[in-house]
Amino acid sequence: MMTTGNGERPMRTVLLTLSVPEPALKTLRAEFPHLRFVVPGGDTDGEGRYRVSPQAPTTDELRDADALIGWNIDAESLAHATNLQWVHAASAGIEQFDAEAFRGRNIMLTNSRGVSAPNMAEHVIGMMIALARRFPSLVQAQAKREWRDDQTHREVRELQGQTALIVGMGEIGRAIAQRLAAFAMKVHGVRRRPKAEIPAGFDAMFGTDALPEALAGADHVIVTLPDTPHTRGLIGAAAFAAM
Repeated sequence: MMTTGNGERPMRTVLLTLSVPEPALKTLRAEFPHLRFVVPGGDTDGEGRYRVSPQAPTTDELRDADALIGWNIDAESLAHATNLQWVHAASAGIEQFDAEAFRGRNIMLTNSRGVSAPNMAEHVIGMMIALARRFPSLVQAQAKREWRDDQTHREVRELQGQTALIVGMGEIGRAIAQRLAAFAMKVHGVRRRPKAEIPAGFDAMFGTDALPEALAGADHVIVTLPDTPHTRGLIGAAAFAAM
């Protein structure tokens, strides 16, 4: 947490436009007593989680904010936030923010790179297991009281020995690769500089120019790329045809 921004005014007020667990809010206020943490609406739900009011931040809350932590801020809200010096994205991606407007006003933009890597890695692996073991169809069959033992034995697969291709070598991609190693899978990666040192958990690396070749040898394709002009459209009709 920063206590000074890019401007001359000391940073005093942080506006939180996302749901925050009450213990986390108490920790922030205890660790940084010189800062005022504001949650629009300021009420709690039945589970004791401090939550954002269904209403948007008021004009006064926006005007008083020196910093904002949230998923986004729209143009109208940004116009009211005349003292804003710093915006922290609750996500790793920042494509939803108006970077040009921030540059024009000298507002610093930071992101939460890596914070969701364990969460996303576990979700990806859960989906891979569910598909390999045919969980969706088996759950539907169970609800219909259909016991298809012989057919099920022919349908289910093992992840062991299969090849996973991870397109994107950020924190999430590396976290997935490290976990897939425990399943005795072959893990390949795609990045712009394939000759650089291969991170832990990867068996082989391809450049983006060799994407069709990499896709052709993959049983699972996992895309963890950021949304940028360089990555947009990389996985399109030609990529799917190569799988």
